[in-house]
Amino acid sequence: MKITMLGPAHKTRILTAMILAAILLGCLAAGGWPLRLLLCGVSLLAMWELYQIFWPGWGNAAGKAAGMICGGIITLGTGCSGWGGLLALLGLVTILAALRFTIRYGQGKGGTLREELPLLFGIMYIPMSLQFALGLNMVEQILALLAAAASDIGAYYAGSLLGRHKICPAISPHKSWEGFAGGLLLNAATVALYGSLAPLPPELSGIAPWQWFLAGVIFSLLAQFGDFFESALKREAGVKDSSRLLPGHGGLLDRLDSIVLVLPAYVLLKWLWL
Repeated sequence: MKITMLGPAHKTRILTAMILAAILLGCLAAGGWPLRLLLCGVSLLAMWELYQIFWPGWGNAAGKAAGMICGGIITLGTGCSGWGGLLALLGLVTILAALRFTIRYGQGKGGTLREELPLLFGIMYIPMSLQFALGLNMVEQILALLAAAASDIGAYYAGSLLGRHKICPAISPHKSWEGFAGGLLLNAATVALYGSLAPLPPELSGIAPWQWFLAGVIFSLLAQFGDFFESALKREAGVKDSSRLLPGHGGLLDRLDSIVLVLPAYVLLKWLWL
């Protein structure tokens, strides 16, 4: 798919990205409750989009409501409840999914336990991943965002301008190996440069540039996998975008498919390095 650099669609895409970046940076700078409220709002909207893929229309409205309530609790209350509270909440959701399946099966309404699993998956996939941002300082939060954004930007432009060899047309007809390489290289270079120059916490000062470069490679692999995973979900459901909320980009879920994997990966790498 070729892009027209000055075309209306591309201008809309860039303008939307600039507005989103301004809102996000403002909330990151403010921290505290503004950031929590942003994460909560983003989580709820993205969870709704995800649940719409699994349960279109008003299907399983009770399950959607339960998942989104839990998502709100996770993003707003993590600092108070800690990991013990999170695990207890996930245990409760698992019991609710099992209970609903058992009742429906006992009433002869059919269905399988597999149909209830999106409830738990939606909570783990979005709010559980995004809440990791609350434990990082602003410089680290920007690092995670840059890692996700650089991979998407590099893959998008390299694939659009140079793409010839498709990776998996059955999942995404436009994604190419050239785009994959572009995302990988731009991301690795961006993370290596930022990690070496940014005022990161003192405990991270001993991390060598080659380690940051390797981290960038890992983040890009995860980011591009996240993109493929969400594409596969949408293709299975027969939808092009998770929604039309963001002009030029699709839905929130289409923008979060990278960061929801990069954030926990950064936290894990940081733990391993220290």
